[in-house]
Amino acid sequence: MEALMPTIGVATYGIVRGPAGDGITPGERDKIDEAVAAANDLEVALPQVDQAREDAQLAAGQAAGDRAAAEAARIANETALSAYDRRVLYKSAFSTLDGWVSETTGRATVSVSGGALRMQGVAGQSAAAILRRSPYLTMFSGRAIRITVSITATSPTLQVRPRVRWRNAAGEIVGPVFADNKSGWAAGVATLQSWDLQSPGDGYTEVEIALQFSNYAANPAYEVINSVMVEDATIDSRLPKAVESETIRAAQSMVTLGLNRLKTGDLLWKPAGSDAVLTTADGRGWIPSGAVTPEHFGAVGDADETAMTGTDDTLALRLAMEWCARNRRWLVLTSKYMRDNSTLTLSPSIGGMDLRIRGDAGNAIICPDTSTARRDALVLASAAPPRDVTLRGVNFVGPWSQGVTADGSNFLSGQWIRELDIDGCTFTGSKRGAVGCTGPTGTFAYRARIRNCKFSMNATGGGGIRNCKICMVDGNHFEYGWDDYVGVHNDDGEYTLDRIHIVTNNTFYQCQGICASGGASTTISNNRFSMCFGRAIGVFGWATFHSLTITGNVIENMFNQELMSGVLVPRSDAIYVTLQTAVNNLGLPGYEWESNGAGGVQTPYGNYYKVGRTEGVGTKTRAASPMHSVLIDGNVITRTLPPAASWSEYGLPQQIRTRLGPYTGEITRAMMLDRGIRFEGGSRGCRISNNIVDGAAVCIDASEYQVGETAPVSNHKALSIVGNTLRNFSDSAIRFFGVSGDAAISLNEFDGDPLFESASRNADGTWNFSGAAACGALYGSDASNLALSVYGNSFRNLRRIVEGSIPQASFSDNRLFCDPVSDDEAAGNIGIGGFGGSISRVGQLIVEQGNPALPNFGRVTSRALHASSAVPSTGKYARGHFVRNLAPTPDGSGAVITGWLRLTTGSGHVLGTDWRAIVA
Repeated sequence: MEALMPTIGVATYGIVRGPAGDGITPGERDKIDEAVAAANDLEVALPQVDQAREDAQLAAGQAAGDRAAAEAARIANETALSAYDRRVLYKSAFSTLDGWVSETTGRATVSVSGGALRMQGVAGQSAAAILRRSPYLTMFSGRAIRITVSITATSPTLQVRPRVRWRNAAGEIVGPVFADNKSGWAAGVATLQSWDLQSPGDGYTEVEIALQFSNYAANPAYEVINSVMVEDATIDSRLPKAVESETIRAAQSMVTLGLNRLKTGDLLWKPAGSDAVLTTADGRGWIPSGAVTPEHFGAVGDADETAMTGTDDTLALRLAMEWCARNRRWLVLTSKYMRDNSTLTLSPSIGGMDLRIRGDAGNAIICPDTSTARRDALVLASAAPPRDVTLRGVNFVGPWSQGVTADGSNFLSGQWIRELDIDGCTFTGSKRGAVGCTGPTGTFAYRARIRNCKFSMNATGGGGIRNCKICMVDGNHFEYGWDDYVGVHNDDGEYTLDRIHIVTNNTFYQCQGICASGGASTTISNNRFSMCFGRAIGVFGWATFHSLTITGNVIENMFNQELMSGVLVPRSDAIYVTLQTAVNNLGLPGYEWESNGAGGVQTPYGNYYKVGRTEGVGTKTRAASPMHSVLIDGNVITRTLPPAASWSEYGLPQQIRTRLGPYTGEITRAMMLDRGIRFEGGSRGCRISNNIVDGAAVCIDASEYQVGETAPVSNHKALSIVGNTLRNFSDSAIRFFGVSGDAAISLNEFDGDPLFESASRNADGTWNFSGAAACGALYGSDASNLALSVYGNSFRNLRRIVEGSIPQASFSDNRLFCDPVSDDEAAGNIGIGGFGGSISRVGQLIVEQGNPALPNFGRVTSRALHASSAVPSTGKYARGHFVRNLAPTPDGSGAVITGWLRLTTGSGHVLGTDWRAIVA
C-alpha cells in the first residue's frame, strides 16, 4: 500500500509514553494521553494544536501531563477551527507531459526527459514558461491547497510561482491568483519549495493549477522539474467528502497513523467510545472518522445500474443505516450499491431515533426486484420505526421500464414516522411505487415533505403518502407512471381537522397525476400536467372534506389510457372531485346540514373531530357531511392536439407510453380529454370560478350521482359557477345529472364549436338536431328539482342553449351571439340553433355572422337597441324584445307610448307587423 504523506498527529510528532519507572503515575500517563486525544480529535487551529502537542511531548518525562492536557483542551474548545491535515490530490509522474499544457511565449521550450520536465531557455533571451495542469482538480475540503515543487536548477536566478483558478459547482471562477515568486534554488541539487493557497470561500472545491517559471539572466540554461505535488491542506470534519472506497478485507490493509487515527484502504477511523464498527488485533474498537459510508460496514459499491449486477451490499446498507441512527450521524452514499431481492427492514432497535441519509453525485441504490413477491427496497420498521427520516440526494434505481407487472416492490415504505423529509432524490424504475405505506391503517408520517425530486418509470405511482396528518409535495417532476403518481390518502376518519395536504409547483408528464382521498383540508396549486392519463387531479371524500382549494394548475392534453391499452378504468378527466359514499358502503343515516329526523338540523361539526365516529368499513354513529368550502379557481385545461390516424402524425419526438408500452395507433376523440372539471356529490357553498376549459367533451360536470350509485343521495346548495371560459366542447359545457338544490351560473363565456368540428354542425354555421346531445351550453337530466339561475353569460356556437331538460332554470341578462331566423329551434339559425322557446327569455340578441363563407364571418353586424326616441328602423331583433321610448309624449287622448315590443324575429320594421307600440 502506498505510504501516506506525513500528517500532523502522533506519528509525525513522535509523542511517546514514558518508560516504566520514569516517575509518572498511571493517572498522569492517562492525562497525557487525554492531551494527545484532545489535540487530535477536536477541531483546533494548526499553530495552537502544534504547540499543545509539543507541550504534551515535553511533559511526557515529568509530572506535568495534567497541565498540558488541560491547556490543550482549553485551546481546542475555544477555537472551534479545523485541524490541518493533508491528502494528496495530484502527484506527477513525468513519463509524458502528464496532462500539463505548455503556455510558453517563445522564450523557452518544454520537453520530457528521464522522468522529468526540462525547460530549455533560448540563447540571448531571458527564459519564461508557463505550465498549466488540465483539467481542474477536485478538493476534499474546499479550504486550501499546498503545492510542492522539486526542481534541480542550473541557475540560481530561477524564479517559480504558482497560478491558480478556483471554480464552484455553479461554474463561477475566481482567479487567476498568483502566489509569491520563490528563488534560491541550489544549483545541481533537487530542492523542494512549497506554497499554501487559501480558497476564496466555501463551495469553491475545484482548482486549476499552473506554474510560471522565469529566469531573467539572458542565457540558454535549462531547468529540470522533477515532480509536482498538490495536497488538500485542510479537512473540515463537519463537511467531509468520502473518497473512492474499498472493502475492509484483512488486517494487512490497515495502516496505523497514530494512537488516535487509523486508515483501512481509503477509509479513516477514530477510537470508539462505544458501538465500535471495527476491532483491530490489539483489541481496540474504532468508528468512522469524518463521513460515514456503507463501505465502513463492508459495502463494495460496484453496482451497474444498466446491467442490474454487482456485489450484494444489502447487509452493509442496513448496518450502516442502523449505526448512523444510533449515533446521530449522517450516512453518506458515495457509490452505487446493489440490493438483493430480500426486503430490507430496519431493526426495531433504532425505534425513536433519527435516520439521515445523504447521497453524493453518482450514488445509487440498485434494486433488481426479480422476485414475483413484494420485496420493498427499504422498510422503515412498523413495530418501532425511526422517529424522523431525512433523505437528501439519494437515487433509487429499479429494473422496470414498461408493461404490466402483476406484483412488485416499493423503493421506500413504512409506518408511524413522525417526520419524513425527502429532498433532491430520484426514484426510477420501481415495479410498484416509489414511496408508499405498507399498511392500510396507522399514520405513516405526522409530517411529510417530498421536494425537488424526480420520479420516472414507476409502475403504480410515485409519492404515495397515506394517513399523513400534514403532507407537502412541492417542486418535483413526475413522468411515466400508471397509477396515482402523487397519492396523499387518509383512510382514518377518526380525525379530519388535522389532515392537511399541500401539492404545489410540480410537473407531470405521461402519467396519472394527483389523488387526495379522505383528506379534510387540501391545497393543489400551480402544478403543470402534459399528456397525462386517467385524471390529472382527483380528490375523493370517503365521508367528508372541506376547505379544499384547487387553483392555478395547467392541464394540457389528457388521454384515456383504457381505450389505448385496455388497462384501468375508462376515463380522462382533468379535475375530479367527488364524495364516494356509496362505493365505500358507509351506511350513514343521512347528510348533515339537513334534517336529523327529529325536528332539528344535522350539524356538521362532529365530522371535524373525533366524536364517537368511525369511517371506512363498519358501524357508523354519525351522519356524513357533504363537501363544503371547496374552491376550484384559475385552472387552465386545454386540448391542443386533434384526433389523428396515428401518433406519428403529431411529429412529436416522444412516444405516448401506456401501461402496456408505447402506443402508435389511431388517436380518436374518445381517447382524449373527456371532462374538464368533474364535481360530484352533495355540496354546500362551493365555487367553480375563473377556469379556462378548452377542448373537453364536457367542461364542467356538476352531477350528484356518485360512483356505484343508481340514484342521487344529496344535492348542491349555493353552488356558484362563475367567470369561466368554456369552449370547443363536443357534448356540453355544464352538465347536471341527477341534481337537486340550487346553483348559480353567471358571467361565463360559452363557445361550443368555434372550429366547426362538431358532427352536428353544417358548413354554413347552421345545425342539424338529430342524434345525441352535442354542443349544448347546459345539459340536464333528472334535474327537475334544481333551481338554476343563469345570468350575465355569453353564448355562441351552440346547437342548443339547453340540451335535455332543466325546467326550473331562470335566465336573465345573457348575451346571445348568433344570426337566427327564428327565436325557437330552427334549421336556419346560424351560430345558435335552439333557444328553448324564446331568445328574449334567455337574454339579448347580438347578431354575429356565423357563416365562414361570408366576408364578415365572426363579426358583430347588428346590436339591438334598448331605448330609442322612435320605433327602430334598422337591425335584427328577436321576438319579445322591448325598446323603451326616450321621448314619451301624450297624444290628443292623453295616451303615452312608453315603448315598442318586438312581434317577430328578423330585420323587418313595420309598425303593427314587426313592432307594437305599448301605450300607457
